[in-house]
Amino acid sequence: MQYQYVVSAHKSSSVVSAVSGPFLSPDEQNLIVGRGNRLQVFRKTATGHLDLVGEHAVNSQLQHVRFFQPSDRSTGMLLIVSSKQQFAVVVWDMMLKTMVTESTGKFIERTGRSSTQTLVAVDPESRVFAISSYQGIVHLFPMGKRDAADQLPFAVQDEHIVGGILVPEYLRNGAAGASSLARGRRGKGREHMAKSTDVHGVSALYVDELKIIDMCFCRDTRGPQLAVLYEDADMTRRVKVYDMVSVRGEVQLVSQRSCSFAATSMRLVALPEGAVLVLGHSYLSVYKADGTSQSLALSSTDVCDVCWVDLGRSERLLLADSSGALTLVAFDHAAKGFAASGPSISRLGSIPVASAVAYLGDGCVFIGSHCGDSLLVRLLAQSMRVEPADAQLPGSNVLARSNGVAETATYVQPLESFTNLAPIVDLCVVGQGPGQGQKVAGSIVACSGLRNTPALRIVRNGVAIANIAGLEAHGILRVWALT
Repeated sequence: MQYQYVVSAHKSSSVVSAVSGPFLSPDEQNLIVGRGNRLQVFRKTATGHLDLVGEHAVNSQLQHVRFFQPSDRSTGMLLIVSSKQQFAVVVWDMMLKTMVTESTGKFIERTGRSSTQTLVAVDPESRVFAISSYQGIVHLFPMGKRDAADQLPFAVQDEHIVGGILVPEYLRNGAAGASSLARGRRGKGREHMAKSTDVHGVSALYVDELKIIDMCFCRDTRGPQLAVLYEDADMTRRVKVYDMVSVRGEVQLVSQRSCSFAATSMRLVALPEGAVLVLGHSYLSVYKADGTSQSLALSSTDVCDVCWVDLGRSERLLLADSSGALTLVAFDHAAKGFAASGPSISRLGSIPVASAVAYLGDGCVFIGSHCGDSLLVRLLAQSMRVEPADAQLPGSNVLARSNGVAETATYVQPLESFTNLAPIVDLCVVGQGPGQGQKVAGSIVACSGLRNTPALRIVRNGVAIANIAGLEAHGILRVWALT
């Protein structure tokens, strides 16, 4: 009987998710990258390169990685969601120099119908995070310390409840509108679990939206507000904003406002003052807290990922689309809301088709890709000329063209490139040796990359010996290693 020994010769190099924040220490901006089942932590050096600090393996495939920082902590925390419908909250232990798991849990519904994708949203104030993995069900995980009365930070008073349903502020003058409010029902899933002193028990709330496209938590709100982009039975895509409250220890969702948008709407981004940015195919729309919306044309196609630049000090958003274009959207945030003229949109240059974008400070941006090599780039205030034949710059072949058309100027300067073999479309084994038919281990020629980064890569697995130093000596009989 013949046996085969199968082993991974190359670790996963495709980027699933990437986030940034003060994870190792309060005084530095770190990069956390998820590849396959590995979580990598990088530190940016003074020369503008990334230095690998630590690596943590997960017993599952990573789906989402989110960074959040509670107000009572000097460093941030990571929320990790895996393909096994499990989550974990990890922190960095400065004494042990490794990642430590603070809480774990799972969100399995044995009677629910799984969605085509798993969505994760974290409240900007680190009060709660939400996961949507089943049709019509949203799992909510409250966070933070409870008070002396065992109430969550966003609990409401009993006088604001009519018939067991919370009445929002705009209806508290009378209880007539309470019956028209949507009310979430607490689920009874058999596999709900959360082990932590900071992450409380999960609430599985049933909502009317069966096909959820995206969701996010609003910013600058008194209590947590969850915005949901969904498609209804009439194939119309709408955005509904829910108020999230804790009523007598039980979390509820109360519908606040709703509005319809274009059929190509794909992504939601939280804006200041409770506004929501809706991104679609070649358009964006600002959905304000007062129920009004404002739309603008966008040169980008389907947006793959977004990233804020200096969040808190400016309102600039980076968009990476499916054609490999990097676009900067700057919002003019006045004292009484957004300017009537709307945000300004500028194209910065071409990049690999991104699966994750993370801003590291000082104009440095990490572009993680599944379709090609990942890049560390710097955003420039003035455009620079790009030479297609310039092989000294990493990733210059991508920056020099856009949709097959050569570009002569760009605001994106590549600093470092990270090789990625994924996705391998096809491969073949090429034998080596002086004669044909000789059975020796050869190299693998792989067709890698997609869209604007196709490539042929030669991969060889083996042991090589390199001559580092040499010294002429005669009559040597034995050699010892000195430590």
